[in-house]
Order: sequence, then C-alpha cells, then structure tokens
Amino acid sequence: MEYYPWEAPHFGMKSFDEMSKKEAKQFFNWYVKQIPERIKVLEEVRRNT
Repeated sequence: MEYYPWEAPHFGMKSFDEMSKKEAKQFFNWYVKQIPERIKVLEEVRRNT
C-alpha cells in the first residue's frame, strides 16, 4: 500500500484564521473522522517497508 496525502474537503481554501466557527468545526469533525483510516494506512505502509 502506498502512502497518500490527505484530501481535505474544500472550505474555500481559507486559512484557519479566516474560517468561521462553523467551518472550523466542520473541518475539525472531518479531520477527527479520518484518524482511524490514516492509522491503518500508516501501519500498512510501515509493514511493507
């Protein structure tokens, strides 16, 4: 398995400083949901190197 970078949902390509509270919360929730899958990917990459 190859490691691939995260593809975050687009929030208008704003910096965190420019995001509204709602946008920041949406990004945070998306980010946290990705953690289990990213751990699996990293473990698989580690096993195969």
